[in-house]
Amino acid sequence: MDVLVALGTIASYVYSLYALLYGAFTGFWCPTYFETSAMLIAFVLLGKYLEPLAKGKTSDAIKKLVELAPATALLLTKDKGDLLKVLPGSKIPADGVVSWASSHVNESMVTGESVPVLKEPIHLLLVSL
Repeated sequence: MDVLVALGTIASYVYSLYALLYGAFTGFWCPTYFETSAMLIAFVLLGKYLEPLAKGKTSDAIKKLVELAPATALLLTKDKGDLLKVLPGSKIPADGVVSWASSHVNESMVTGESVPVLKEPIHLLLVSL
């Protein structure tokens, strides 16, 4: 991309220089684009400065998001699929369906609801990773 920007700005500058000299000798003035090449270079440099800043903020946000995931889960059986025991107040390790019991689950990261939602058997659980 740097080659394309360099070629574009050089072409703009050379054309503007030619148009300026042509107008000086013949009296027929053509439009010049000196400011265009300067502004193009300025915008490219601004973009190159802002790109690492945005990447750094994004990677920090992803690291914080990964830290929200629980490190372990309590596995009860493996016979008919995996059954995980989730204690009240703990984070849900994976998406799934409630098999027995009921509790309130905070799904604010997924649904945006600020109030915990009651989950009973056969309700779907969503992970907020």
